[in-house]
Amino acid sequence: MKKKIITAIVLALLFSCKDDKKAEIKSETVITTSKAKPELADPGIAEYYDTHHETIGGWLKIGVDASRVIENFGNDYNAAEGEISQVNGMYWQEWDYPDNGVTLLMESENAESQKSVIQITLYKPSRLQTSRGIAIGSSAGDVRKAYADVINNKESSGQSIVAGSIYSGVIFTIADNAVSEIFIGAAVE
Repeated sequence: MKKKIITAIVLALLFSCKDDKKAEIKSETVITTSKAKPELADPGIAEYYDTHHETIGGWLKIGVDASRVIENFGNDYNAAEGEISQVNGMYWQEWDYPDNGVTLLMESENAESQKSVIQITLYKPSRLQTSRGIAIGSSAGDVRKAYADVINNKESSGQSIVAGSIYSGVIFTIADNAVSEIFIGAAVE
């Protein structure tokens, strides 16, 4: 559907140009939420890392619905004011569970419809682990060992290790050679 819309826009631009004026169309990167494997900018990544397979604590992952979140964490969360995303037109709301050290970005069609997780952030005092055994406090070396096949060296720095990419991945924030935060999802749209 998105490809059809983009194609229609490009065709409209081409046909709207008058003969005496030349239209210059520059290619742009279009980010979608397709499950197709994107071409990776960094050939050092051994395989595409699909965050839909990254499970925290054995159950929490991208796509989990609100009822499952409430079943496991309860109703005692701090909800930010929801807003309509400029990225995709969906309703986004942040749910923070400070006692669990978890912040979730929830998405739905509107404020009243069923929400699901699109981003996960773990911070202290979280004791939850990623599917590869990394938690808050794990060493940077443990992260590099556990995620060696999907680390994106181009997008990583001294303060962060990126598994996959900033468009779909796991970002480990490093402070004093230990994990201080774990982010799962799209950091950039």
